[in-house]
This record gives sequence, structure tokens and C-alpha cells, in this order.
Amino acid sequence: MTKIQNSKLYDLILKSLTRYRFVFFLLLLFLIPISLNCSKNELTEKKSSEETKGVNGKEEMAVKIFFLNGSQLAYEERTISFDRWKPSKKISSALEELIKGPKKEPLKPTLPKKTKLINVFIDEEGVTYINFSKDIIINHPGGTFGELITIYSIIRTLTENFEEVQAVQILIGGKEINTLIGHIDTSMPFKLKSFSETSLNQ
Repeated sequence: MTKIQNSKLYDLILKSLTRYRFVFFLLLLFLIPISLNCSKNELTEKKSSEETKGVNGKEEMAVKIFFLNGSQLAYEERTISFDRWKPSKKISSALEELIKGPKKEPLKPTLPKKTKLINVFIDEEGVTYINFSKDIIINHPGGTFGELITIYSIIRTLTENFEEVQAVQILIGGKEINTLIGHIDTSMPFKLKSFSETSLNQ
């Protein structure tokens, strides 16, 4: 092969390489934005997933549920699940556990089994309104001690577990009542200091 032929062959190879480099460069320009966009989409989806988990996520909490033990109150530990963005839901969950009654002896229930909790809400001063249906009155066993222990178990369960609960107001069907079954004044919010273990023995 002559020098001229070699020179032409070299020029041809060089042109081919230059053309391929140009094509490769164009491919890079096309692929890089796609790659960046995919990464951005993955990050967006991940962030969106985390936010959804935060909005709809459930939290668990160990609580003390107070039941009757002789003439005093004693607690069972339970785990409740609630929506982190709805603080009143954890209070509702604790009260539902109280309504279910104790799992072990010698503890006894303090609320009638047919008690129905309608809703719970808290005002800015920490007064927690517990709204029951009339079933708590209709199915209550009665007696001064029985009424006292019902109210006290509600207050202990809430104030022992939730710092935001400063006082408890019992409602029936969304309305304030003077008394549950005729012995204890329930027209005003209760605070824990309103009761004592001594008062349960009287």
C-alpha cells in the first residue's frame, strides 16, 4: 500500500471517529437530562411516600388503664394505636380499653360493658370532654361507691397517661348532666385532686 493510500485510509478513519464522537456526544446530551429527571422523580416519590406515611401513620403508646381492685384502683398496662395528628384519638382509645374491662382477676370493671363512647374533645385549658351515650346510665349497677369508682377510674386513666388532660367533664349525649345516677355531682369538670383513695373507703 502506498503512502497516499495510507494517508487516505488514515483520514477516513479519523473522520469516522470524529463522526462517532459527535454521535456519542449527542447521546450524552440526550441521556443526562433523562437520568437527572429520573433521579428527581425518585426523590419526589420517596418524599411523597414519607409525607403520606407521616399524615396517615399510626403511633402506639403504652398506657395504664385503671380498674377496681377491692376498694381501691389498680391498673393494667395496655398498648393503644392512634393517629398522630389527632390527639383526642389516643384519649378515645384509652377509654375504649377502660370500657372493655380488665383481662385478669382480681380486677373488676368500673364501667358497664354496654357503655358507648360517642366522642372526646379538649379545650385550650386542658378540660377534656368525654361524651357518652345514655347506656352508661341505663346499665350502671348503681350505688354511691359504684358511681364514685366509675368517675374516679375515668379521671385516673386520663390524667395518669396524658399530660394535656387537666380536668374531665362528663357529658351524656353531648349535654352536661347534674349526676350520673344520683349520688355524685357531675355538673362541673373533675380534677384528680377532687378524689383521693381515702374518699373511696368512706
